Amino acid sequence: GSNEEIDLAPLNRSLENLIIPSDGIYEVHINHGFSEGEYEIVLVEPEQFTLAPDITLLWGELSESHTKDMWQFESSGNTMITITVEPSDPTQLETSLTLYDAQNRIIARSEVGEASDTTTQIVEFRVPFNGTYTLDISKVEGIGKYQLLIDIIEPES
Repeated sequence: GSNEEIDLAPLNRSLENLIIPSDGIYEVHINHGFSEGEYEIVLVEPEQFTLAPDITLLWGELSESHTKDMWQFESSGNTMITITVEPSDPTQLETSLTLYDAQNRIIARSEVGEASDTTTQIVEFRVPFNGTYTLDISKVEGIGKYQLLIDIIEPES
């Protein structure tokens, strides 16, 4: 799925008298318009998903006007995960990946993966506490679809 954008009106330049639809974490995007000096302000709510016990696979798409996706999930503390963002067409899209805790603090950032120059990963990250975590997938260059893969790594016995 793609993140729900609450479009306030064409080329809004303020967020006055806004009624937030529900509790949660939101992000304000400032998007440039099609002519010089045009911009709009858009409120984005993270897309929620449930982690599968082994591998979670999701799809998203970034464009010139939709430059960031936010995904939110619950996790138990001490869970080891690897998060991978792989563009459908690596020649068309390059991304960055940031993981935030429930207090909206950055707890991990992506590294360029070994598999290709455009695969971004957070490798073998141990989730510190039970709680809600937010992934921010942002466009660095290009546009296109991507695959988000979250792999839960079982502890060795």
